Amino acid sequence: MSLVVGLLAGCAVGFLWWAMAFPIRVRPTRQQGPLPSRGRAVLAAKLRDLCVQAGHPSLRAHTFVLVSLGIAILAGGLTFLVSSHMLLALIVSFIASAAPTLFLVSAAAQRRKTMRETWPEVIEHIISGVRAGMSLGETLSTLAETGPACIRGDMRSFVGEYSATGRFDSALKQAKASFADPVADRVFEAIRLADAAGGVHLVSLLEDLAFMLREEQRTRREVEARQSWTITGARLAAAAPWAVLGLLMMREDAATLYATSTGSTVMAIGVVVTALAYGMMLRLGRLPDSPRTLR
Repeated sequence: MSLVVGLLAGCAVGFLWWAMAFPIRVRPTRQQGPLPSRGRAVLAAKLRDLCVQAGHPSLRAHTFVLVSLGIAILAGGLTFLVSSHMLLALIVSFIASAAPTLFLVSAAAQRRKTMRETWPEVIEHIISGVRAGMSLGETLSTLAETGPACIRGDMRSFVGEYSATGRFDSALKQAKASFADPVADRVFEAIRLADAAGGVHLVSLLEDLAFMLREEQRTRREVEARQSWTITGARLAAAAPWAVLGLLMMREDAATLYATSTGSTVMAIGVVVTALAYGMMLRLGRLPDSPRTLR
């Protein structure tokens, strides 16, 4: 038994080493050969946006899969070593495999929240630059040095593209890809349209956009404050029974009881019910984010 657990742990470490030793950047490439299906293309775009929004633009799909698999094998092997219960080990492996996804989703949500609070300030900076007589290209370029800290790195991609090509429209597209943020898409698209039309109404358009973003953020904060305690309580309610079960499985009599067919059936039903209830809680309590319709 120890040999099996050791082999599983070795496989897990090998997967993690392989994932970390060969990082390759995720970036859109021109398709060679047959085009992927629409479902695969949408999934790849969502994963790419999620990695960018989470602050890990260099993460590749195969690296993500290998890390998830390695964590699942390691967690399942350790659980089986402690409890000697295969079903519990499989359950822990399934839950642990979702850890990288949950980490990326949480990091992306936190970054989107920070960006939503930052964009009104960025828009005011752009308005000040335009009123001072600077061109749009110069105003946006200064954001890479004097703008809020959370956008400077992404704005450097705009500066690099604009300096290399001199094409304002192409640089805006590069900035939109670097942010992968729906609010950034709206801001840069408004700037592009205003520049194409001569910029006559740019200031008033940006002022209206900043006002709408502040109102949207104020409403979202109120809703999040009201529902935060409910979501926290639901998460504790979903995790508490399994924490207690994990402690019980350390006792030999309890482990023997759950090793029977009846005990395994009860555990499997509990997993399904918990997963369904937790998924419904997340879906009902989730505040919708604007999709990226202006890529």
